Formats: sequence, C-alpha cells, structure tokens
Amino acid sequence: MSIEIMQAGGHSASYVRQMEDRFLLAFNPQVITRRVDASISLVTGRRDGNAVSAPLPYDEAYVFVVRLEDSTPYQLWIDGKFLLSGELRRGSCSIFDLRTQAYASGIRRFQHVHFYMSKTFLDTVAAELGYASSELAVPDSFAFSDLIMFHLAKGLVPIFRNRRHASTLFVDHIVNAAASHLLATYSHKLDRGKLNTPRISGKRLSAAMELMDANLDGDIALAQLAAVCGLSEGEFVMLFRQQTGTSAPEWLARRRTDKAISLLRESNKPIDEIARMAGYPDGSHMTASFMAVLGNPPEFFRANRNEFLRH
Repeated sequence: MSIEIMQAGGHSASYVRQMEDRFLLAFNPQVITRRVDASISLVTGRRDGNAVSAPLPYDEAYVFVVRLEDSTPYQLWIDGKFLLSGELRRGSCSIFDLRTQAYASGIRRFQHVHFYMSKTFLDTVAAELGYASSELAVPDSFAFSDLIMFHLAKGLVPIFRNRRHASTLFVDHIVNAAASHLLATYSHKLDRGKLNTPRISGKRLSAAMELMDANLDGDIALAQLAAVCGLSEGEFVMLFRQQTGTSAPEWLARRRTDKAISLLRESNKPIDEIARMAGYPDGSHMTASFMAVLGNPPEFFRANRNEFLRH
C-alpha cells in the first residue's frame, strides 16, 4: 500500500480534507482555526460498522482526540500491528502519531474534537517553554482520561455551533494552551534555570496593545501580536501574562467592556450600534457579556451615566 505525504511541515487544512475522504462523516468537519500548523475541529461520523477506513496519509504531526459521546469499540491497526480500542466512553482521549500508518474497522457513530498539531508547531512551543522534546509519549492505554483536554473540548462546542462569532485571538490562545498542556503532560521538561527568558519592551508592549485596541472584535491572530513584539507566539503568550497579569484575550475583553461603558455614558446611540463599535457581534452578545462579567445590563450603565463607574 503506497504512503501518501501531506504538505511538508504539516497542514491543518489537508488533515481536515483527508478526514472527509477517509471517513463517512455525518457533516463536514467544522474548523475554528485559520492556522496551517495547528487546528481544532469537530468531527461527527455515522459509519457502517463493517466499513474499513482508509489510512490517513503520513504527516509530521500529532492529533489529540477527545470523545464527546460514548462510542462502540472497534479494531485498529497501527503500522500493521493489531489492537482493540477497548471501551470508548464520553470524555476519553487518544493520541495519534500521523507518522505511523493507522486504519480501523468497526467504527460506527462518533463525535470527536480533534486537536491537530504539526511537529513544527510543537517544536516551537517546546523550545519556548523549556521542554527537552516535542515528542508526545502515547499512553499504554489507547483510550485514556485527560480531564483538562475534555473540559477544554467541551467548552469549545458553542463556538463550533456559531463559528462566525469566534474570536481569532481567543482560538489562537486555546491552541497554544492546549499545546502547552500536552507537552507538560506527555513530554519531558528541561531545567528552566538554563534558559534565558526574554522580556517585552514597554514600547513593543504598547504597540501590541494598540493593535488589539484597533481590533476589539478579536479578529487578530497571536502571530501578528507576537510579530509586533519581535517574539514567537508562545513567548508572547507567556510574557504578556507575566508582565500584565492577564492573558491577551482577557485584556482585550476588558478593553471591549471599557469602550462599551464609555460609549453608553457619552452617547445616545442604539445598543446594537454601540455593541458593534465596541467589538461585539451585536447587542445581545454585549448584554450577555455584561451580565456575566458585571452583573448588570448595558442599560444600567446608560441610566447611571452621570456617575463615575468603574468595574
């Protein structure tokens, strides 16, 4: 059987297309990232239990699978070695090394969240965070528990249902957080005392904040913010939190709220218009955010515009 080769260095779009080709999916995989080196996708399948999947092509990448529903056991071959999947409960996880040749039979209905991460991406994150290797050690059990990844995957379901409201910056942050967790859990760490930790200069940090201010809807990639600071994405994520006490998405959300409150106090524009000016998709999203974070709807801040309100 010939081995197909994906685009060098890994390509998340290629991986998603190959999933469509090799599995009978109930829906096209839903993807919420725009990156080529990493992706998060929701994959739903409804197969004939007797069908045999075609092997995914060779790729320098890993896929971390999180199951969102119970699935029936199936048969799996990895590099010609046979194994049984065992019980596949909701919340169970598996790691697939796409440098191996894997295919399966007996797969029926399933719904997974797939975290695709190229070796190039993992190499970069590992170097930044001080891990000796970006190689992930596959646990002895095919299906194992990882509560952090399960809750992370489960929390992304609302975004898959309404992808047009997904913030690029937020999703990039999730991808980096997931990579950091996988390396911390399934790889090996170096002595951080041997590493030189850079800092973001005040001028570059201000430039990154100004760029976020100009994109309050969050439609900006971590790569852009990192480039402004002369850093890699992983370094930017780590150093921004160290130097500001908050993550970039949290800082952006706070700035969005500050701008909305200022507009509510200073103008009589309709709520929907103010929401869009402050970076929210619409008034209902702004109201939900205000209630969750501040405990009051936007109208409260407009009614009390003569008071100096800080949150």
